[in-house]
Amino acid sequence: MYSVEKECYNPDLPPEERMTEEQIRGHRLINSVPILKEFYRWLQRKNSDESVLPRSSFGKAVTYALNEFPYLIGFLRNGSFRIDNNAAERVMRAPVLGRKNYMFCGEHAGGKRAAQIYSLIASCKMNDIDPCAYLTDVLGRLMDHNNMKLYQLLPNKWIPLEIEIR
Repeated sequence: MYSVEKECYNPDLPPEERMTEEQIRGHRLINSVPILKEFYRWLQRKNSDESVLPRSSFGKAVTYALNEFPYLIGFLRNGSFRIDNNAAERVMRAPVLGRKNYMFCGEHAGGKRAAQIYSLIASCKMNDIDPCAYLTDVLGRLMDHNNMKLYQLLPNKWIPLEIEIR
């Protein structure tokens, strides 16, 4: 499955040569569906196999996989859906590792603010933006920016001020 996904999201290709969402969906339907069908048939065989005890760890895993299968195949419907959430898990790694360090933020509001800053910094990293440059620029512009267009200052929509002026 991951080799199919690697073909869809090849980071070595220039952006203009990468697959569109519709091409990714088509590629998955051709290459991933047969793998998933075989996996589903295997799960069904194991589920009906009398040598697999339903209360054993393996039996529970097979039952869980069968119950979750409709959600597992959800990525086939849309080319923008990823096969897993590893990127989000990697983003959350730093806060989780530092959790004990931030246990005593002073109060719940302090913890909430720390989480919001983590979220902004993680969003910057996911959009290949230097968090320091982003925060410096946005905090300097925030007071004069149209409050109905604050979405323009989100990391995925942000245009640095020096580029915006030109």
